[in-house]
Amino acid sequence: MIARQSNRFMRHAAYIVSLSMALALAGAAHGAFVFPGKDWATKPPEEVGMDPALIEQAAELLGGRGCIIKDGYMVKAWGDQTQRSDWYSSVKPVFSTLLFFAIQEGLVKSVDEPIADFGWELKPKDRTMTFRHLGAMTSGYARPEAPGEAWAYNDFAIQLYQKTLFDKVFKEEDAVRAAEDPKRLGALGFQDGLKFNEKRRLYASVRDFARIVWFWMNRGEWNGKQLLQKRFFDEYMKPQVPKMLPRTQQAEEDDYLGIGSYGGTSDQAYYGPGQYGFNWWFSDTGWFNPDALMWPDAPRDTIMSIGYGGNCSAFIPSLGVALVCAEGSWRDVTPGSAASPMNQALMLVSRAAGYQPETLLITGEARKWHDLTFSFRGPDASESASPNPFMDYRLDATFSCGKTQYIVPGYYAADGNAAHSGLDSGGVWRVHFMPDKEGVWAYRISFRSGPDIAMADAPDAGEPVAFDGISGSIKIGPTDKTAPDFRAKGILLPTGKRYLQFSKTGEYYIKGGADSPENFLAFADFDGTTPTHRYEPHAADHRLTDPIWGENKGGNILGALNYLASKGMNSVYMITMNVNGDGKDVWPWTSDAERRRFDCSKLDQWERVFSHMDTLGLALHIVTQEQENDQFLDGGELGPERKLYYRELIARFAHHPALFWNLGEENTNTTEQRKAFA
Repeated sequence: MIARQSNRFMRHAAYIVSLSMALALAGAAHGAFVFPGKDWATKPPEEVGMDPALIEQAAELLGGRGCIIKDGYMVKAWGDQTQRSDWYSSVKPVFSTLLFFAIQEGLVKSVDEPIADFGWELKPKDRTMTFRHLGAMTSGYARPEAPGEAWAYNDFAIQLYQKTLFDKVFKEEDAVRAAEDPKRLGALGFQDGLKFNEKRRLYASVRDFARIVWFWMNRGEWNGKQLLQKRFFDEYMKPQVPKMLPRTQQAEEDDYLGIGSYGGTSDQAYYGPGQYGFNWWFSDTGWFNPDALMWPDAPRDTIMSIGYGGNCSAFIPSLGVALVCAEGSWRDVTPGSAASPMNQALMLVSRAAGYQPETLLITGEARKWHDLTFSFRGPDASESASPNPFMDYRLDATFSCGKTQYIVPGYYAADGNAAHSGLDSGGVWRVHFMPDKEGVWAYRISFRSGPDIAMADAPDAGEPVAFDGISGSIKIGPTDKTAPDFRAKGILLPTGKRYLQFSKTGEYYIKGGADSPENFLAFADFDGTTPTHRYEPHAADHRLTDPIWGENKGGNILGALNYLASKGMNSVYMITMNVNGDGKDVWPWTSDAERRRFDCSKLDQWERVFSHMDTLGLALHIVTQEQENDQFLDGGELGPERKLYYRELIARFAHHPALFWNLGEENTNTTEQRKAFA
């Protein structure tokens, strides 16, 4: 992918540089890091270019016991730095660090050496299990899947990991002796010393755990000596779990080796694919946050260890910053949520070091007929805010390639991950674009504000605001999909003949699909929805790879679509608004009485369902009204309510390759009104 940005804030755009390249560049940019001796050197924050007020806010937010390191200097410490306590799951990256030492010392051949080589009597399904699987939580141990087939944040597998390392690789019952060997972590010169309990959970002080973090920040170097080869960091300091790897099935734990748990169950977290590797967490998009970074207000190269009870650490190579806090108020991870305390703490420390959040994040695949999502950081708002983010702002993106040009409307997207978070507020604004030809597409963004500007036609209406004027380009390649996925066939277009045709294959489309239930979207798992349908008979048709939301929502409606596709259907008919109509259970607004404010999380959840339909070869037949309510908006005219309704539907869903806009069957609108609607 190629991108050029004219806005000065675009230097951080996430799609320009891969995470591994960003880390390498960050390491090269900070050649002046210092290392602690007997004690950490200290400096006031302002002497290393950090804002002391923001640092104080971060420490106050987290509480507990912590410290902040900048360029090797401790610029803030709070609580007892010497107290040794359990770091819970934050110790897991230490196991991977020791694995790399074992490989360097020739005790293990590689991260892909099978665990069975070390004397474990594994079940046949588990015999391909490797250290890489254990470090990525994809081992399958105690779960029904084979190694690499599913994600499971699995403390039985971690118990197997640590036992393999200490008992069979190092052959050392005393974990401290193995870890603090002078040719391993002992070279870091711990002030208070490490301690491991009977399960090899690490007890360490804040200032000593910060040394482990600083060792990773410096890619295996310590005070001028390369203790671990940089190749380990080049190859493994990035996500190791595929973004679309499914979560493990619901099943009883099968600890057939009788080793017990490291502390938790074998299936603890629904998030992780695309964001986890060798026991570190990385800020990237994932299954539950496909269009938002894990921590949207921190740099993309942010890396964390996350432990129970608020025992966490973070380091940001591009800023030369590390944050370590024990027993802090990090709270649970909510991937992609700007409102999460974890994101807020990282934001404060990042901004203290001069970081400005990315103005633009482009997600999706840069391929013909694929959805590219442009997410902009703009004014904070909410569904109920004034100015009204749906009426009083207008986001348009102009895309051009050769003589082809499209003006695509955008929309307010709350926190940018509303399907999963359920939030109704945030500062993310979004445009979807489906390029219909290969080559370099240029884009220019118009973002303007003013009363009721969303319905204004004049390009210069209102006033420019925030990211107005951003421009750039992006190179689009060929699709890599295969049928039945519509992206393998192209856009479904009229040709002047009897039947529609797919633009790539020339295949005629003979429509055959479900015309019922018309209120298909009155589904219990959609936010703000009357739960007319639950589709419980289709729970068995749901597949682990389907794009659910929340912790485990959406499976039944996705299963229903899988069933229809399996029977040869190629479309689904559904209404998007039946207020005052037959069902009275489907609407895009924040309530059935609202007309000018839209439910961001509900519509984001609809989008996940519609995207799944694309992959199955099911066209979207969207009915925008019915006879019972065809006079409902603006008395049947094309007024502000109807214009806004259409604009939101188009902005959010018009990028799908096989889509019918049905302006209303059996309607009583006049011919002139119908033409105006079209």
